[in-house]
Amino acid sequence: MSFYLQKLVVKIPFRIFYRVFQSNFGQSLLKIQKLDPVIKDSISSKFTHEKEIFCKKINKSRLIILLRDYYDTFHYQKIQKSNLHNFIKFENLNILNQSLCKGRPIILYSAHFGRMIFPLVALSKLGYNVNLVSADSNSFPKNEKKFQQFKQITIEKSLSGKIITNNRVRKLYKSLSGDKNQILAMIIDNFQFNYDNNCVRLEFLNKFVLCNRSVVKLAKKTNAILIPYFAIESNEVISCKFGNPIDEFNNCQDELITKVYMPLETEINAYPFQWWNWHLLNCIK
Repeated sequence: MSFYLQKLVVKIPFRIFYRVFQSNFGQSLLKIQKLDPVIKDSISSKFTHEKEIFCKKINKSRLIILLRDYYDTFHYQKIQKSNLHNFIKFENLNILNQSLCKGRPIILYSAHFGRMIFPLVALSKLGYNVNLVSADSNSFPKNEKKFQQFKQITIEKSLSGKIITNNRVRKLYKSLSGDKNQILAMIIDNFQFNYDNNCVRLEFLNKFVLCNRSVVKLAKKTNAILIPYFAIESNEVISCKFGNPIDEFNNCQDELITKVYMPLETEINAYPFQWWNWHLLNCIK
């Protein structure tokens, strides 16, 4: 399906949009990959007693969330402060506000969990200064590149701040070094496939993964406060909640990485069907 036709298709209501694109044909048009066997191999021992049922539920919920994310991309610019309550509610925004009062920059971090971009757009509409770290759109396969470029442009227009590609290290530090009310959002569950000096091997959901140290290094260098956030969808309304801030960095980096990823593991265990990246648990042996 051409990119321009996709822009027309998403003008239909989401319930109809989902019914059309839940078929294999519809998924192939939107380049959504089915991951049944990969997910099955990645599911931790906690869920093995119901692996077949669990795998089917993961695939179904992943499809709904990916379609939602796709659909949201074309609608972010319609979101205004006046209509936010129709889409999202913040459970404990006081955690973010109290941290901002300390006069230090904030790094909000999450996983590919629910509709994780929507809260950033919502915070922007509420007057917060929000920047986002994203992969370079040129790093995506050719058949996805045009949509990813459009997605980044659309999100950046909807944010109060900028999108910074994850290969622009100096710009990342600069974004947190000026205005102390800056918020930088990072999605940190893109686990590495090969070990290097910038990653640590961590047990996560009863599997071993290679986690990048960059979020901890960035926080220590800029004296930023780390706050996890989660966008949990229920009946098409997002409930966004913030975890406990991490604002002391006396521990060694590897201990801090464990502390950073612990809230992600807790939320994924609580809401396993909201996480997109089950298949990445199988990326190392």
